[in-house]
Amino acid sequence: MISELQSSAKGDIIADEQSNIQEGNDGLYNKRTDYGGNQERSKINTGRVAESQRFTEEDTVTFQRRIETVFSGAGQKVVSGNTTLAYVAKEIDNSEGATAYNILSQSGYKVVYCDGPIYRNNGIITTETTEAVTAPDGTVYVSSNATLPGVEISLHEVVHISQNTNLEEYTEYESVLCENIDLTSEGYREVAKQINANNFGGKYDIDNID
Repeated sequence: MISELQSSAKGDIIADEQSNIQEGNDGLYNKRTDYGGNQERSKINTGRVAESQRFTEEDTVTFQRRIETVFSGAGQKVVSGNTTLAYVAKEIDNSEGATAYNILSQSGYKVVYCDGPIYRNNGIITTETTEAVTAPDGTVYVSSNATLPGVEISLHEVVHISQNTNLEEYTEYESVLCENIDLTSEGYREVAKQINANNFGGKYDIDNID
């Protein structure tokens, strides 16, 4: 099933997968800072609905204290690898997030449906997302606030599942993607330049895929 989903997703996630190697980064973003000092990055999503994430610098202790206030003690916290996730569980409804939940769970993946935003902290930064996030152990947490199509969310997250839990399969998949990217195309160069500038300070050679 992973291979089938990955094959279907190939065209949509080539740009995403060039920038998501560390800390669950989910693609190409524009970045701005709001008045609270938080960073909000709106996903450039090839004409699809934009995904928003908020970033707050804080350690794990501060994060856990703040989450108690945000959720009024009703939230659940899960530690996976070096990541702490916090969320409120929700019954399945008719949202796009629920559609993603159903697709993933019926395909045999471990998935949790969450009421509103999902928070994850790596000891340095807290990310608040309203779409979905895959934990280091491969569990997918899907938000009821998700606006991207459920199928698209599922296709995207299954790549992260493979990345986190089956490195050999992910490496093979990444190799196939790289072999099919035209490094000289205008579309690739435009996206690669923005990813390089926004996420890596322009330090990478976009003409060398390695």
